[in-house]
This record gives sequence, C-alpha cells and structure tokens, in this order.
Amino acid sequence: LAKRAITAYMDSNGDKLHLTNVVDTLNGVRGALVFLDSPQAAEIVTRASAFVSRNILEKGTLIDQGQLELFADALSSLEFYLEGLLSANVNVDILKLAVHSLNNLHV
Repeated sequence: LAKRAITAYMDSNGDKLHLTNVVDTLNGVRGALVFLDSPQAAEIVTRASAFVSRNILEKGTLIDQGQLELFADALSSLEFYLEGLLSANVNVDILKLAVHSLNNLHV
C-alpha cells in the first residue's frame, strides 16, 4: 500500500491525498513488528513513517527521483524481510539496505 501510494503521489505531481493513510498503515506494520519481536524492523518502519510525515506531508514539497529511489529501496527491503517472516526464512541482513537508504534520506 505504501509503495503504491508514493507512486500515485509522484504521478499526480504531489497530490497529498494519495498519502493520507500511509503513516497510519506504516504505524500498523510497526505495531505488528513489535508484537513479533522484530525491534530493528520496527525502528525502520518508524523512520520510514517519519520521512513521509516530515519530508512530504509537512513540508509539502515534492521529493526528487533520488529520494524516491532511496525510499523505495527501504520499503522493498522491509517487504522482503516481512516475506521472510511469513516463510520462516528471515534474512535480517536485508534490513541493512533499509537502514542505509534511510540514513541517506537523513531520517
């Protein structure tokens, strides 16, 4: 949902309406990760949510292509991690890419 919403936001030239549920959705994912005792992944989701809140919703500026790619890398890494949780094939190292991407976004 979050990746699709960000894409719709970019395609619409910054219409924030596409992002109205992203922060709440990410907070729900964070809560599930806390429940599943995945604190590192939960922190990554917290940072991703902060990026959407502060850098997109509050500032009101359209993010550039580089920021979009970094954010997409962070979300994709989380997605792979979550798929690993479901299949009992967890790859914690994939979270390093998410952390790196969010660090580059200064979140």
